[in-house]
Amino acid sequence: MSNPSPKNKLLKEDIISSLGIPIIVIGKNFKSLSYNKKALQVFPEMHDWNSFMQMLPATSSKALLKNCKKVIESGKDKLCNLSFAGKNWQVLISTGKKKEIIMAFQSQTAEKKKEENDRYQQLLDSMGDSFVLTDENQIIVDVNKKFCKVTGYSKEELIGSNSKAFDKGATPALIKSLQKKAEKGSVTFDTKNVLLKGQTVDAEVNMFLLKRNGKKYFGSIGRDITEYKKAQEEVKKTNERFKSITNSTQDALWELDTLTGERWANEAHQKLYGLTTNDPMPGSAKWEQRIHPSCRKQIIGGLDNAIKSKSRHWNAEYWFKHYKGKWIFIYDRTLLEYNKAGDLVKMMGSMVDITQLKKTQDELAKQNILSDAIVNSLPGIFFLINHSNQFIRWNKNLETITGYDAQEIKKLQPHHFFSEKHSHLIYNKIKEAAVKGWAEMEVLIHTKSKVNLPYYLSVSHITIEKEDYLIGIASDISKVKEAQKKVRKMEAKIAEQKITEQKNISRAIIEAQEKERNFIGRELHDNVNQLLAGARLYLTMGAKNLEGFAEVAHYPIELLDNGIHEIRALTHRSITPSKDISLEQLSLGIVDMLTAAGIHTTLNFGLHIEMKDNYRTNVYRILQEASANILKHSHAKNASISLLQKECSIHIRIVDDGKGFPLKQRKEGIGLLNISNRVDAYNGRLQIKSKPKQGCIIDIHLPITDCAQMEKKKTPSEKNRIKK
Repeated sequence: MSNPSPKNKLLKEDIISSLGIPIIVIGKNFKSLSYNKKALQVFPEMHDWNSFMQMLPATSSKALLKNCKKVIESGKDKLCNLSFAGKNWQVLISTGKKKEIIMAFQSQTAEKKKEENDRYQQLLDSMGDSFVLTDENQIIVDVNKKFCKVTGYSKEELIGSNSKAFDKGATPALIKSLQKKAEKGSVTFDTKNVLLKGQTVDAEVNMFLLKRNGKKYFGSIGRDITEYKKAQEEVKKTNERFKSITNSTQDALWELDTLTGERWANEAHQKLYGLTTNDPMPGSAKWEQRIHPSCRKQIIGGLDNAIKSKSRHWNAEYWFKHYKGKWIFIYDRTLLEYNKAGDLVKMMGSMVDITQLKKTQDELAKQNILSDAIVNSLPGIFFLINHSNQFIRWNKNLETITGYDAQEIKKLQPHHFFSEKHSHLIYNKIKEAAVKGWAEMEVLIHTKSKVNLPYYLSVSHITIEKEDYLIGIASDISKVKEAQKKVRKMEAKIAEQKITEQKNISRAIIEAQEKERNFIGRELHDNVNQLLAGARLYLTMGAKNLEGFAEVAHYPIELLDNGIHEIRALTHRSITPSKDISLEQLSLGIVDMLTAAGIHTTLNFGLHIEMKDNYRTNVYRILQEASANILKHSHAKNASISLLQKECSIHIRIVDDGKGFPLKQRKEGIGLLNISNRVDAYNGRLQIKSKPKQGCIIDIHLPITDCAQMEKKKTPSEKNRIKK
């Protein structure tokens, strides 16, 4: 705001002229003299400086002249006393901007009025609110310190200026209207005031009428309500947000003041009863009637007990009858508030419809039961471990066989379950399974009672939700081991004279192994795979029919698919091939397996004779064991398999260009041992040639029984056929 205009200054002089004390203004060098009406009343014969001085007693005129000169020299105000017309006067002498002398006369009576004015000003300045006094034309006559502080203007700048320069919330016409109302009684209104720095503040103003010297003035007491307005706006926004949230949420919200009986509920709550938010919130009796009879007593009793025990929270799940007549499953949470005396004063709660969740949980519970049944029906030991080698899941056989309970197994890692001899090999197999997808080996399972039990362990790698896991299946081979021990003992006793009997036993063992493989394979294929397939079917049906269930069921279905795939692969390796599949087709299958593993393999098949099932199976198992050794140990790039008939024997040659091994340092592994046993069982000969970095050659000769009869049945084309 700018300083008051000349017009304002004239108005200000008019105001000074109307003041109730004599004012005399003496020009520079005492050449001119002006005064207000009050001064003329006191000094009626005064028209210039000399006439004024002649009206004063000599002592008073000399003292006054002396003080005037001192004020001119020092520029400081001076207060002096003089007597005139039988009255004692106090004169305040000061200088103006143009070096004029201003004298304000105050009698003893005026001094009292001044004291009253001083008290009036002190009262204004002590007010905590802003005060402005304006005339009928909205010209500011007086302000207090608070108004100056709030606006940033000085009192001198404000007095004489128009209030519309500060008030931007009310038009001049509105102010006139408010002034008329204020003449009948005080009025209160909100407006906006502009500060010196340009900021705008909200203000609440109380306007009232004041009369002085027959003129109307209007006092305005203002209070900064900017923060109040902001808070009011925030409350409004909060209420709007609260209303929006409570009406958009699916939760049925309610509140009860037990002292006043006041109730509140959102739209979702009222819909449960077939009501709207305009209807009163139903009472406790209505709520109790809608609880299912089978649990009504229990639910009501639970809430009563919570209140009696001064609990702050109560929750429950129960069936609730919807206004449409259907039953929905509710999760109810209630907050209880008490006063210092322990009396219940408020209840707030939410009711959530979790019917679909309840159905999903029940369905998952059934699936878990089914899954547990499948896992626990598996023969031998089953377990699932994560990338940190922690056990995630296992069947009851693991607990029964090892003697560890579920809590103990959670804290253990794979090496704790195997003998010291095999514990370090386990992690090698785990790494192998992570690379190849599967690995297997014979192990000694170390029980809690420190007993070692022989098992055959197969480990397969799977991925669930981008996390790596390993499935382990261990089969009890203690009977096989016992039989092998018996065989070795018999071999030592009977020596060479019992060779024939020994070979018969070896054949029996091989057949027993085949039967055991077939049994396990069929059990896995016919029972376990069917159970897994059934579980997958139910999950798939659920995913199609239940909204939101597809995402939940996706990963269990993927897990079941992986399990079915692994069991099929294990079954394929274990079950004796069908009689309808020729040895040539089986050999081609082995070639395909090696080729799929990145080993270029050729087949030279020259056998076209009829074989007994046991004989054909034995040849296939020899090829299977040899190819498994190539996969596991050779690191070969190329391999060849040859099956040819030479006179009355079958010549099998298996060659690879892998890393080889020194024959003198060779240790009989289970693969080569099985090959050797099978060759010996059928009176064959086995020869192995290998050197480090020079690959390996296995030559096997198996005699053919009834050779002459089979030779007659061959055709010329069959004798020359070669397969690659």
